[in-house]
Formats: sequence, structure tokens, C-alpha cells
Amino acid sequence: YGHHQTGAVDARYVLSVIRDLPAGVNELYCHPGAYVGASENDPELAALLSPAVRAACERAGVELRHYA
Repeated sequence: YGHHQTGAVDARYVLSVIRDLPAGVNELYCHPGAYVGASENDPELAALLSPAVRAACERAGVELRHYA
């Protein structure tokens, strides 16, 4: 998820992905700061730090991991 939204991932998009995730392993492609600058105005960074996104992950049973 996110590959076709490069540079346009925001909290609304991430919440919709979480809501519609199928069972199993899924990956959200994101590079916060890489396209619009690493700042508090970066919608991708804001989405990844959003309390609403974290709460949606917890409700959906999503296990958050990093690439490594």
C-alpha cells in the first residue's frame, strides 16, 4: 500500500488502508520527508505519528514493524 500514492500519503489514506486490510502480512510503503521536506508540515510524517492512526492500528490488531 502507498506505492501509487508516493508523495501523497496522509492520515486519511492510512486510516482507509488500515480499515480495509486483509488478514496476513501487509506493507505500507512510505518515506516521510523524502518528497515534501521533513517538517511538521509533512502530511506523511504526520500520518505516521498520528494518535488516530495508532488507535486504528490497535483496534484492527495491526502489529507495527519497521523494514529491518
